[in-house]
Amino acid sequence: MRHRSRAVLTIAAAMIFAMVAPAPAGATAGMPASAAEMAPAAATQAAEGAVPVYRFYSTTFRGHFYTIDPTERDKVVTEMARDWTYEGARFFAYTSQVPGTVPLYRFWSASLRGHFYTAEKSERDFVVATWPSTWTEEGVAYYVYPAGSPVANTNAVYRFWGPGVAHHFYTASTAERDVVRSRWPSEWSYESERFRVPAGPAATPAAAPTSPQDGDGRFTIATYPDTQQEVWGTRFADRSTWLVSQRSVLDLRFVAHTGDVVNWDTDEHEQYVNAKAGMAPIAAAGIPYQLSIGNHDTMATGVGGGARDSKRTREFQRTTTTFNQFWKPSDYSALAGTFEAGKVDNTFSTFAAEGADWLVLNLELWPRATVVDWAESVIASHPDHNVVLQTHSFLDAAGNIDGAGQSQTRWSYGDSSPQYVYDRLVGPYANVKVVMSGHTGQAVSKVVTTAAGNNVAYLLQAIHSNTGNPVRLSQVDVSGGTISTNVYSPADGATWDVNVLTGLNFILP
Repeated sequence: MRHRSRAVLTIAAAMIFAMVAPAPAGATAGMPASAAEMAPAAATQAAEGAVPVYRFYSTTFRGHFYTIDPTERDKVVTEMARDWTYEGARFFAYTSQVPGTVPLYRFWSASLRGHFYTAEKSERDFVVATWPSTWTEEGVAYYVYPAGSPVANTNAVYRFWGPGVAHHFYTASTAERDVVRSRWPSEWSYESERFRVPAGPAATPAAAPTSPQDGDGRFTIATYPDTQQEVWGTRFADRSTWLVSQRSVLDLRFVAHTGDVVNWDTDEHEQYVNAKAGMAPIAAAGIPYQLSIGNHDTMATGVGGGARDSKRTREFQRTTTTFNQFWKPSDYSALAGTFEAGKVDNTFSTFAAEGADWLVLNLELWPRATVVDWAESVIASHPDHNVVLQTHSFLDAAGNIDGAGQSQTRWSYGDSSPQYVYDRLVGPYANVKVVMSGHTGQAVSKVVTTAAGNNVAYLLQAIHSNTGNPVRLSQVDVSGGTISTNVYSPADGATWDVNVLTGLNFILP
């Protein structure tokens, strides 16, 4: 999406992460409690006719909810305590219009499971006209003074934009505003005063929600799609730099790449040099990562992207000399094993997150039978690990097994077909929870149930972007059994496949 104004752009991008990433709080995710402690919470009286506006924070929905209605407040407190933490009254407003005030419009998105608020009629009109299927206008939340109002005894409400979480954050506290601006300038971009509210005395601060890294049960895995079109310029590295900047906000624990890291090789290996530099910010930050090898990452693909030698494509498909010169097992900080010593064609990494053990198993394109045997032994010997399988080709553009029903040991110019991989590695094992691949199509996600009754998340991301630098962000809710996922391009704000996958049963000790 591209729009002319920043205000419009931030609303559009808010669709990207509403289900995936933490939002700011009073403290926010990524803000320590000290920030919230500077913010006024409950207030008892204000200008005549003004009543408190109550604030909630949700680690489930990764955002704030504001209401002026005590009945609505009490319903959330009593019936929705699992999802919403009550933070008290944060400022005052009017339930009916008084001279000098304007409506504050409230929108609800069922698909994004969040609210958006604006006191600007032009912004309200744009949302209504542009995204009628995404945002439903709920009406006037309450009445406030417009930004810059000369009315005495009013306080400004400030708005921030979080490019990493794609949320707006509002605060009526100058102390909270200043802490956010000074401590998190890259995470939270200060926009301006957006409206004003009648002044009221501050009382005891509300407790701050926890940060995303202190046991809230959620964390993020990032998946790079085919980057073969990004090996010129800085788009590749820019994505990695952006992810590092959002690491704490996302609670990012692992980065996977589903292959076609480069487009083709030359004697100078310039595409590999660029791709290696593209992953360098992730490596420097100490974030574990692992790359799958796609057909373009082998000797099979020649200059221009076609077959190097059509008579030897099957043979050259297994020639990965250059790839292994640029990436070695020592580059994978969470590496727990390889199929072949000194090579990264087939690897697995392990890590712990939110009380559970995770194993990311990386397989070559259409793997050899001996590789499948090895992979099966890895899965079987780690029954207490949640297994994420990454490979270049497994799903088709619709998110189904490519060549479904064709269980073969010679497939295309490789060996094991995706159906054969499923039959050997996915279907029989209840600890396999996610399969992700690229190679074809755009972006699709879904949950399938195996014959044994195990629910598995399928994640396809290929994109082949000529202008952006997309990355799939998958927030795993371990206890909730969900993965909130979407593909987002930091370069241009484009987004694909915003989805919540449910019914997953992750293994906990």
